Amino acid sequence: MAEKGSMATKSKAVVPLVFFALFWNGIVWTFDAVIGYQLYRVQDARSRYEEVEARVVSSSVRANHSSDGSTYAPSIEFLYEFDGMTFRSDRHAFLSIATSDRGFATAACERFPVGAEVTAFVDPEDPMEAVLDLSGKSFPAMLLLFLTPFNLIGLSILGMIFNTLRRPEEKSADDELRERYIVVDTGDHVVFGKARMPAPMVALISMTALTFLACFALVPFQGIGASLTSVVTALLICVLVSVSFAAWRVKKGKAPENFLHVDRTRNTFSYPANAPGEPLESIQSILHQPEATGVTINDVRQYKHRFEAETPDGVVKLFEVRTGEDEGDKLLRLLRTELRKG
Repeated sequence: MAEKGSMATKSKAVVPLVFFALFWNGIVWTFDAVIGYQLYRVQDARSRYEEVEARVVSSSVRANHSSDGSTYAPSIEFLYEFDGMTFRSDRHAFLSIATSDRGFATAACERFPVGAEVTAFVDPEDPMEAVLDLSGKSFPAMLLLFLTPFNLIGLSILGMIFNTLRRPEEKSADDELRERYIVVDTGDHVVFGKARMPAPMVALISMTALTFLACFALVPFQGIGASLTSVVTALLICVLVSVSFAAWRVKKGKAPENFLHVDRTRNTFSYPANAPGEPLESIQSILHQPEATGVTINDVRQYKHRFEAETPDGVVKLFEVRTGEDEGDKLLRLLRTELRKG
């Protein structure tokens, strides 16, 4: 019965996330599908279409002005012959979009000026289907970089839903506190440390932020027409930096100075975790010293909580963490409970 109640509670908790995930990913994946299909058409044309001579009869930048701003797109028409018949087409590329970057549209028109004798690519199965440009310049590669953070956000939402549903049961407040601050509990050994965000999630969040920044860094210099090489290079740099940051954070999080080790087989405690142990019975009292940091997260004022053990030989540091004020009081009770079990 409790299990059914737990599942119902979890299901209710993820319903808003599921709807948001459907909305968000539905939009993003639609864009992904459109771009993916056009890339497929380019590859199909490169392998199957036939080359013919063509002549550009119209080439201009089409502008659209509205209250939201102006967008520009190349408008290019050309004539070509196939099997003794003359055709007219206005498709200069498979993925031709209007953007705020006039330079991208102008560059396309400059490659295909009026009167130019050029090569067109014709579908032999449907001669009315023809295209002028199958090169990388015809595809606004910046779209790949622009869509990357939105796809990553969608993956993060799906990850949140998965993690919520995979929890075996609803935890009590005390259990959640232990989960956040006790990173090892074998019965004989207890290690206190602030639970850190998993490395994959750190890398995912870092990658999302970096790809957004990469878009803003590339557009002023290369516009929407940034080369595919530049975009791929930027993506690789973002991946490398994100993974390196996640690995560094994990390594830093495992440093002994971040942990308090309680060894119940020897009835000792040690901070840092690799320091010589002190007898548990030497603890006369546990002191809690909160210090305001001036930082507020989610409307919760953050404090630096320092916990110390008062012993006959003096005061020994136990643990230090930055969190909300109430959390510090709860952690103090948890420390007292665990250190008295010895």
